[in-house]
Formats: sequence, structure tokens, C-alpha cells
Amino acid sequence: MVNNTAVTRSSVIGSLQLCGTGWRSKSKMPGKDTPPSSPLYQMEDEDDDELVEVNEDELEQILDLHGEQTDEEEDEDAFDDEPVLGPVPERDDATAVFSQHTKSLFCCHIEPSQGKLAVTGGQDDKAYVWEIDTGKVLLECLGHEDSVTSVEFSQDGNFVATADMAGQVQVWRTSTMQKVWDYAMGDMTWMRWHHGTNVLMAGAASSEVYMWKIPSGDCKVFGGGGEKSDCGVFLPDGKRACVGYSDGSLKLLDLKAGAFSKAMPSGEIGTVSDIAAHIDNNLIIAGVNGKAIVASTNQGKVISTLNTQVPGGTEEQNVECVAFSPDNGLPLAAYGTLEGYLFIYDLAHQSLRHTVRQDGAITKLLWDQERPSVYTAGTDGIVRHFDVRSGLLVQEWLGHRADILDLCQSRTGRHLITASDDKTSRIFKLD
Repeated sequence: MVNNTAVTRSSVIGSLQLCGTGWRSKSKMPGKDTPPSSPLYQMEDEDDDELVEVNEDELEQILDLHGEQTDEEEDEDAFDDEPVLGPVPERDDATAVFSQHTKSLFCCHIEPSQGKLAVTGGQDDKAYVWEIDTGKVLLECLGHEDSVTSVEFSQDGNFVATADMAGQVQVWRTSTMQKVWDYAMGDMTWMRWHHGTNVLMAGAASSEVYMWKIPSGDCKVFGGGGEKSDCGVFLPDGKRACVGYSDGSLKLLDLKAGAFSKAMPSGEIGTVSDIAAHIDNNLIIAGVNGKAIVASTNQGKVISTLNTQVPGGTEEQNVECVAFSPDNGLPLAAYGTLEGYLFIYDLAHQSLRHTVRQDGAITKLLWDQERPSVYTAGTDGIVRHFDVRSGLLVQEWLGHRADILDLCQSRTGRHLITASDDKTSRIFKLD
């Protein structure tokens, strides 16, 4: 997810070493050794600067001796500002509220095998593993020195991974709550577990995509072309992945070969905000430069740009999040915009089925795994449930006083978990 808060990623710390296309054996905790810079990114020698004379006033201005803030310092100050809280909602629908974090929460996930544990990460450089029913903290994930922006349990629930913006990735065994592996990869942009095995993948601001076997740490690195890796997704077949880059392109990865198999230019130049794969292993939907596009992995190209036209309006829409229906009998896609519109698109008839407006930007979109329903989270602090057949609002869950920045459903389908700018995570029970 790419949210619309004041979160900014730190500058690229350094270039990364390409590990090649084969698995490279690493110790369980290789993060102590920083990889050397890649020759792909070494800077060319610059010409010698011409010597010029400056007077004292000019020198003070150049050296900023009067202590004026730079743009970067002002951005950092803005990042550290406390979030503005809205009024207390008329009710709190949460069955549990986790308030251990001291700053904004950016990410959350529910343990998939039993659905009893949650993990959250935030701007306080911490992640916590806690019990959904009681809120009891089982693990405080120490070792991060930047905002924790990605957290997720492995598909079998045996491990939980936490990663921060600076690229410190850590994996903990849930049975013992002990760290079993870590790695320092440079500025990280996204992280995901494989849905069928304990393989972890993460993208870097410097373009590379890392893939590790856990807990051994054996590594493959997919070298990029220099553009930031914005987001990625494993395809349902488990053999491929698709990655979106900041130049608007999508690339298919052959996981076994450790190489890119296809490049799919989107025709758009800009950030890939979100990406999802269809159950048929062919279609990919992505938010690219504010638009929703559908690509075919078989054809290796973009086949459609989806309609975001609002009836009677001229406002330009900016697609933030996307999802496919998990039911082959219901060939629909959903995408949400920063202007607060939810679109339900009929893939079979290539037409919009529903356009729904909600208050506040849509920051996250989930498709229910069992029901014809989607859930949205927004900057108004409300979680909503829509019926995709009718486009009608079914239910709202209140409780947050600021933007919701992440939303996840348990594999059991019983709970939703949120991460919010108001420093809390909430559990909402589904009817």
C-alpha cells in the first residue's frame, strides 16, 4: 500500500550487491555485514570545481550559518508532527484496541493458521506481536532504527517478519518468540511472504528484489534497472511474481530461474501504488500513475486501462488500491481512489458495474475470501463493508480518530485488523 500521509522514505543509503541467480548460503543472521556497493551504481568522476572568490556574507549564506532549516529538515520535522485527531466517534465497534505504540501505526497482519495473534508496526521504530482476544504483548520486536512499514506472518504461522524503511528485515519464530534471522538490505519499499512456502520477498528503493529461504537465509536477488521497486505480488501458481516499478513498468519474475521473464510497459510513467494477481494466474491489476490497468502475463502486455470516470464529474481520479474477486464465477475487479471512490468493474463485459462514493480517501481495499464483499479503509477512520453485487453499503465500523493506513482480514474470515495514524490498532469482528 502506498498511503497519502506525510510518510516519506529516507534517501537511498547505498547500492546493493547482486547475489546472482543461484541460491547463496548465508548464516542465520547475516545482517551484521553490510553488502558492498554494486559497480552498477558507482558515480562517475566529476570535473574539478572552478575556484571563485566569495565575500563573508555570501559564505555565511552558503554555509547556512544562521541556522535556517533545509527542505529536508523541514520534511523530517513534518514527519515527526503529531497526527491531528478527529472527534471521538459516536461509538467504538472494536472488540479489542491495541495502544502500545507511541506513534502512528503503518502496518498490521493476523496470524493465518489459528487467527489468535496479531502483529503491528509503526513510526516508533517498533513492532509488536500480541494476542487478539486480550491485547497481551507476547513479543516486542527490537532492533529496528526506522519506521516499521511492513509486518507479516508466514503462511503456516511459524514465523513473523518485520521490516523497516531503512531495510532492516527481521524474522522471529512464533513458537519461541526468538529472532532466527535478520538482514540489512538498504532502503526497503515492500515485503511479502510466499503463500505456499516459507520464502520471503522484499523490494528495494535501489531497484533490486530480494528473495530468501527462511530460516536458512539462502538468497536470490533480482537485479533491477535503477527504478525504485514500488510493490510486488506472488502469483497464485507460486512459481512467479510480478513487481511494479516507479517508471510505471511491471515485470514478471521466474522464481526458480531467479530471473525476469517478461517486462510489461504500462504506457504510464509514475508510481505503482498497488498490485494484485487473479486466481487464473494470467491477469494482473495495478494502480499505475493514478490509473487502474490490467495486464496479461500470458501475452506479456497491458490489455486494458479501466474506467475511472465519475458520472457527471470532471475530477481526476487517483487509484490507490486494487483487488480481484477470488471467485472465478464472479469475474470482477475493485479499485479505490484517493478521492474516495470505489469502482466495481465487470471483467467479462469490460464495463463498470458500480461506482460508490465514501467520505475520505480510500487507503486500503480487501476482497472477502468467502463472500461477494469488499472492505475499505479510509482517511476518515472508518472501515466499510460493501456488497459488490448491489454496490450497497452493508456495514460501517467506527472507533478510529485518524487515518487508517492498513487493513487485513484473518484467514478464518472472522476478524478485520486495522493500523491507524491515531497510534492504535483495532480488531473488528465480522458478522
